[in-house]
Amino acid sequence: MFIERNMDNNQKPCNYAGFELCATYCNEDVRLCTELTEPAIVLNSFELIRQERQAYKDMLDFDHMTGLLSKRAFYERADAKLLQAKIHNQNYGLITFDINNFKKFNDQLGHVKGDQVLMQLGEALRENTRQDDLLSARFGGDEFMFLCNLQPCYVDHLLLVEERLASIAKRMEGLVNRTLKQHAQYLTAAFGYTLWDSEQSLNQLIDSADKAMYQAKKKQKTSFFD
Repeated sequence: MFIERNMDNNQKPCNYAGFELCATYCNEDVRLCTELTEPAIVLNSFELIRQERQAYKDMLDFDHMTGLLSKRAFYERADAKLLQAKIHNQNYGLITFDINNFKKFNDQLGHVKGDQVLMQLGEALRENTRQDDLLSARFGGDEFMFLCNLQPCYVDHLLLVEERLASIAKRMEGLVNRTLKQHAQYLTAAFGYTLWDSEQSLNQLIDSADKAMYQAKKKQKTSFFD
């Protein structure tokens, strides 16, 4: 297939099959047209574009500090999971926590040290939680969210749904507080968690877990069940 275009005496007609793309470049530089006639070069260009798009998507989907999901990605994926859970009659719960005294830590030691806390905490959570059963997200600042799949597994099939959620929260509480205390003894985490009742929206579920967390702060405890 040939593309009709104005050529000087030194140019040859283009026979690139993807003529729409080629025509655009031919008007700019005939050397680009020659390059595009090579299939390997075209495929490599498409692969580079795909990689760039994936890198941009990852930048939007994941928090750069902790490697956990961003708030936007958490909303998107959690909504989808709750929709499927309602269809299949599955149980879910939400855990939230934030870091007590984190502002004090930043003020005393600087934000670079604070960033190190967040990075180490994100690494610990990624390595010690089952990603298939838990959506983990940094909601901003020092607040974190976890949507938990509470379907029974071989180690807890006799537990009630409430007991499974409490068990997950307790394990996470221990992991988070051990990680925080490596940086300062006064750093702790306040947890709140609640069951999804299958009728709540995601925002309602988050609000319920947040209220439980703030009640925990008032009672000076690190765990509270709503």
